[in-house]
Amino acid sequence: MLATLKAREAEIGDEGKSYKAEKENLLKEIGDFEKIQRDLSETEAKLKELNNPKMRIQHLETETKNEILIREKLSEIEKNIERLESDLRINAESLESYKDLDANWKIYSDQRDQTANAHREFLVNEANAKLLPEREKAFATAENELKTLVERLGKAENDFHTASKDYDRERHQSEKVSLLEAERRLAETRANLGNTQRLKAQAESELNRLAEIRKAMQTEFFEKEKLEKVAETTEFIRETLKKSAPLVAKNYIYYVSLEANQMFREISGNAERTLKWTEDYGIVLEENGYDRPFVNLSGGEQMAAALSVRLALLKQLSDVRLAFFDEPTTNMDAARRERLAEQISHITERKTFDQLFVISHDDTFEGYVDNVVSVGGKDEKFS
Repeated sequence: MLATLKAREAEIGDEGKSYKAEKENLLKEIGDFEKIQRDLSETEAKLKELNNPKMRIQHLETETKNEILIREKLSEIEKNIERLESDLRINAESLESYKDLDANWKIYSDQRDQTANAHREFLVNEANAKLLPEREKAFATAENELKTLVERLGKAENDFHTASKDYDRERHQSEKVSLLEAERRLAETRANLGNTQRLKAQAESELNRLAEIRKAMQTEFFEKEKLEKVAETTEFIRETLKKSAPLVAKNYIYYVSLEANQMFREISGNAERTLKWTEDYGIVLEENGYDRPFVNLSGGEQMAAALSVRLALLKQLSDVRLAFFDEPTTNMDAARRERLAEQISHITERKTFDQLFVISHDDTFEGYVDNVVSVGGKDEKFS
């Protein structure tokens, strides 16, 4: 509360200073106004001499309006100063009741420090005092237990005296030794029993393992017999295939040769020549009753023959119906390039292959393919 009032007092003081400065500025402006009036008088005299009353009247009206506004603002500032002075007096009266606060604070702080030890001792004693009923109850319970124990002690002493009359120390020692011996034999028996049970469990586990092995061996015996039969069948099939492999190869070569010859005739445009794929996997071109080996063919003929054989192999030996042609028109003249492009377009029409890709710098294929993709420039085509 005191800190708040002091802060409010400081705010009021600052506000009063602000209004006071504003008042001084207005008074200064009023002083300047008197100077303006003097200047106005001089100006009026000059205007009189110049015989210009209209300008004089306008100037006086303007100065009059300014004076009214300044006086109204001055009156408002004086009212604010009076209000702030009133608030200052009220706050000063409110602070009057706290003038002895610092002195009283020091007195009470000293009293607190002087009685701190006593206060702590009081708190400890107060806590112990709260425990007094519980401790009294515990004390009464302990007294009752003590009485019971004293009675039991007396009875035990009587029983001890009675038992001591019939006690035989030598017999007790003998029985004690016998008991220890019996306990030792019992421990040995238990150890032997545990070892025997462990050996029994191991033997049972081993018997179970051997039984599993026996079952597994029986399964393996059955599997062995089965594999022996499969081996016999496999050997028979292997021998059969071994004997039939040349025949099968010869049959494949025959059909590949027929397919390659048909493609070669379509590419070359000459049905009087026959392309053969021999049993030693060589390529021979029969023309006019003479066989021309592959090495004696021209570059265009070699390209057409090799392409025909490869396509025939792909058709006969694979289910893949896709083929890629990389520069197939190399070493071919214009007529053969045109026929090759035409025959390649017919291959998909006859469903020999589902899709063909031609990679070439030759623009002969542009009129025979479905799509043309140019790569790297006008002279490079991917069809």
